Amino acid sequence: MYANRAESLTEGGTAPSTAANAGAILAPYRAKQYEAGVKYDATHYGAALAVYQIKQPVAYTNSQTLEYATDGIQRHRGVELSGYGEPLKGVRLLGGVSYIDAKLLDTSGGTTDGNRPIGVPAWTANVGVEYDIPQLTGVTLTARAIYTGKQYLDEANTLPVAAWTRFDVGARYKMQVYKHDTVFRLMVTNVANRAYWSSALGGYLTQASPRTAWLSVTTDF
Repeated sequence: MYANRAESLTEGGTAPSTAANAGAILAPYRAKQYEAGVKYDATHYGAALAVYQIKQPVAYTNSQTLEYATDGIQRHRGVELSGYGEPLKGVRLLGGVSYIDAKLLDTSGGTTDGNRPIGVPAWTANVGVEYDIPQLTGVTLTARAIYTGKQYLDEANTLPVAAWTRFDVGARYKMQVYKHDTVFRLMVTNVANRAYWSSALGGYLTQASPRTAWLSVTTDF
């Protein structure tokens, strides 16, 4: 079991080119975080549960004045659950789910109090599986699913960004190359080649990458 409290200073935001004060740099943000949780590790399986609260100032471009400025704070209260295990020899599972109750507070005139901050989904989840092929020593197949819930592009919560789910598959091969441990990896992300907006963080829409194949090699010297 654990608990902690942290404070931090982070760089203030920079006004985007569309703002009336484009290029202006805001004062540093002061954030406060509280977290408590429990972890359990039994070698072949384990889990972790954590609850937390984060408070920090929030900045955005006012839709009427077009000025980019700090206005209120955003409070995130969340819970995260993760786990891993090997239910069968050579089969490993790893996953987690997170819920965030995020709200804007103390905004100018209270016009957006209680709304969800820009780019913060309520739910995120992921699950992955690995399978060691018994007949092919060193070969492992992998698969992964990632889910991100609905987000908002504006502080008034009138511009929603749809939830999305992505599927990835891959394989790796461990072997000796000139007596050095070497791993070849192949990963295909967004197997369904789905088009979607992956994030609205910072008030900017980020387009998801199309189906992409990644090949890498790592070795120990």
